[in-house]
Amino acid sequence: IMVFAKSTYNFNIDNFSNIPFYAFLGGLIGVIVVSASNVVIPKIPTMYTTLLIFIGQIFTGIIIDYLELSSISKGKIIGGLLILLGMLYNSNVDKKQLSNNN
Repeated sequence: IMVFAKSTYNFNIDNFSNIPFYAFLGGLIGVIVVSASNVVIPKIPTMYTTLLIFIGQIFTGIIIDYLELSSISKGKIIGGLLILLGMLYNSNVDKKQLSNNN
């Protein structure tokens, strides 16, 4: 892909020096998340998997916003907490229904 990009676009390898180091961590973190998911997901219920992924995304977004913008959005925190509470409530309702059926 890089060979074709170089001929089509004015690609210069020196442009990589202008990219901050942490920008390259996305690929590494993605590999870690996929690998961990392959190990963890078969061992825990789907609801908890969804909760863990959601919590990770929300708090990672908040941390990135804080590092980049030097501020934390109260709306994002409140929205994330409301969604988290809703998912936890749903999980508890499902548990109660399962215990009542048995």
